[in-house]
Amino acid sequence: MERSTAAATSPVTTARRPSEFAALAAANQIVFYASRCARFVGDMRGQVSLDNSPPQYLSENSIIAGVGAATKQWRHLLGWAEAGMSMSYLPNRHDVGAAVPDYRGGMNFAKGFGRLLGASHAGLFYETTADAIYVSRFEKDWLFYSQHRAGRTFRWMDSESFQAYMNLNAVQDVKREYWANTFEFGPGAKLGLPGMPPGLYLSADWLHGVYTVNKNNPRRPNYNDLRLGFWYAASR
Repeated sequence: MERSTAAATSPVTTARRPSEFAALAAANQIVFYASRCARFVGDMRGQVSLDNSPPQYLSENSIIAGVGAATKQWRHLLGWAEAGMSMSYLPNRHDVGAAVPDYRGGMNFAKGFGRLLGASHAGLFYETTADAIYVSRFEKDWLFYSQHRAGRTFRWMDSESFQAYMNLNAVQDVKREYWANTFEFGPGAKLGLPGMPPGLYLSADWLHGVYTVNKNNPRRPNYNDLRLGFWYAASR
């Protein structure tokens, strides 16, 4: 099983009758969309080898095209669903088919308090996000994410924001896969630089993690993880 946190289709949403979808669309509470370009889910290493274990893949290593629907955000909560086809770009990967149907979706909640990124003044902040995600290719599993960040936002160079914070993350799933049951904590930072588009930030997080399920776990029960990346958000 891959260790991946890719996005995911909701049985509740897809069970609605066409007349219900039409009513929601007319009320401007549901938005239909089609992917205009393929979605890429992958990594640079492809796989890692562990002692006495088959190769461990770090992501889905796929290009996914599909169609979907999403509700408008209501009280910081939204729902979404997608159906498409997942096509592997690794020719030597044999644990999944070269092209398989891909159904995913779920619910998302996100809310922030205090001086968030882009605020005009420095100050304390707290952010929380929660997700319930269904992914058909992970043996029709449900995954649940809870992420929390608390710290301080600073203003620098008159126009850019810098955040220093502590992370607290938890992941669980229904099928009790070891890679989908973790608890993590540690410091992090986000930084905006001159010349970068509004809403684009660099991020760095140093996390200590614990696998809360260790059955079939080829790794140690604890791990340290340095995560570097970029973070983008836009709203309208």
